Amino acid sequence: MIIGLTFVFEHAHAQFGYSNEYDTKEGVNIKYKYARSKFLNKESNINLRLRLENTTDEDFLVKFSIVYEKGLTQKLKSEIINIEIPANKSRTGKVRGLNFDTGTNDMDYINSYEFNWDFDIFEVSKIKE
Repeated sequence: MIIGLTFVFEHAHAQFGYSNEYDTKEGVNIKYKYARSKFLNKESNINLRLRLENTTDEDFLVKFSIVYEKGLTQKLKSEIINIEIPANKSRTGKVRGLNFDTGTNDMDYINSYEFNWDFDIFEVSKIKE
């Protein structure tokens, strides 16, 4: 019973723990978290997971790509992502394709001043009805 409750709590935290604020751009609030690519496998790579929330009353199409940097050197760049976000709704994490492999399983490196991520492209456009 205790093991089951622990699993449920950890799984719920993994789903809803987007506590890191990135920014709000053009009406889209951006939050993120880091999570292992394979649940409970400490050797699996660390993923950056995003939560994009449309804070307006209009539907948006968001187009973006992400770059990871070590110091001033670009390390990895994601493909360009296009995602529709309805008015006052959010899109989150792995299921929606907002999950990006950092290329490392070292959390100390991810938390170091050397590692950084940013948007290479971030464009928001209104979806016409």
